[in-house]
Amino acid sequence: MVHVSIVNADAASPLSYYRGKGLAGRARRMSGLSYAILRPTALFGLDDILLNNIAWTVRAWTVRRFPVVLLPGRGSYGIQPVFVGDFARTAVGAADRDDVTELDVVGPEVFGYWDLVCRVRAATGSKCAVWPAPRRVAWLAAAALGVIQRDVVLT
Repeated sequence: MVHVSIVNADAASPLSYYRGKGLAGRARRMSGLSYAILRPTALFGLDDILLNNIAWTVRAWTVRRFPVVLLPGRGSYGIQPVFVGDFARTAVGAADRDDVTELDVVGPEVFGYWDLVCRVRAATGSKCAVWPAPRRVAWLAAAALGVIQRDVVLT
């Protein structure tokens, strides 16, 4: 059995997504069966959520003449995205094993979130500014945008 979890999954987390992944991992460990728990960071690829949401946000802001994108905090927190194809190869390889394995699946480069957003902004040709904001302000702005877009903009 291959279980796709997430880095920092914790059954005691106050965040329901991380708590659910942590509880599922605990159930795998207690099952007595062979398993692999793969814990990816952010996945990127053609239809990924994170990079496409960043690209949409920086382009939408420029097109709609709203010149600023807010980042939670200073944006110095690291992110180590992994290509979805690499993750898929790891998952297939884990399915062929008969033992117990737990593995963080990360990409080769670590970016500060600020740097990642600025790289996506440059790649899309956006001219919007990227500003740090108190986390609560950025989360509230993202939640409001999510309601307007009927989608999750930032988790």
